[in-house]
Amino acid sequence: MNIERDEMARYIVEKPMAYDTHSVVVNTVFDKVKGHPRPIMKQGFVGRCRYTFTRDAPDSMRNGIVALARFAEYSGVGSAVARGCGAAKVTVGVTK
Repeated sequence: MNIERDEMARYIVEKPMAYDTHSVVVNTVFDKVKGHPRPIMKQGFVGRCRYTFTRDAPDSMRNGIVALARFAEYSGVGSAVARGCGAAKVTVGVTK
């Protein structure tokens, strides 16, 4: 299945519910100029977001997006997954 970004945007409504940003030390390097170790920080966040489909979203689109969301639980998301970041928890439900 080929899912285009514009097509996804047409059928999905994103609603951020709550989030909190924070900085995390991901590594430490020795600064030769200052003569001491310094941390390398990455900005991150923890939050909740609700995605809903429009009423006219095709079943194939719904199935593809839900499959990708479920895969995110297994694979993680973002650039620092190998460092333990990027965890995702997906709850699939039906709204009226």
